[in-house]
Amino acid sequence: MKKMLLLTSILIVIAGSGVLAQKPDKQTPIEVLPIKDVSETTKGLMNILKTKLALSDAQSPKITGLLTDFLRTKSGILSLANSNPADYLSKFGGIQSKLFDRLKTALSGAQYTKFLGLKPKASDSENVLNHLFI
Repeated sequence: MKKMLLLTSILIVIAGSGVLAQKPDKQTPIEVLPIKDVSETTKGLMNILKTKLALSDAQSPKITGLLTDFLRTKSGILSLANSNPADYLSKFGGIQSKLFDRLKTALSGAQYTKFLGLKPKASDSENVLNHLFI
């Protein structure tokens, strides 16, 4: 009976630690690309988005403005990725949601769907598009 109780306790601890390991806590830093220059980062993003989404001449300035505002706001919270990852994720979620809501109205439905498909794989940490997703 004691062995069964001990075995069950060990399994619960192991299973619980696996779940906790998947969630970043306040001490686990998040890897985010630095934003050295908002204007240059916006240009890099626009070079990709213009081509991949076939942005029209009318859409480009609007999307550029949205990205610039997003990156300026994001640059203000980047330090939290190391000091308080949970707070970073919370704040980033809010500014990302605001950007995505605005992109939904600035892009066609097909363009927006294609945009969501541009999310880089986790292993592609140097991709400039990561700025929009983490």
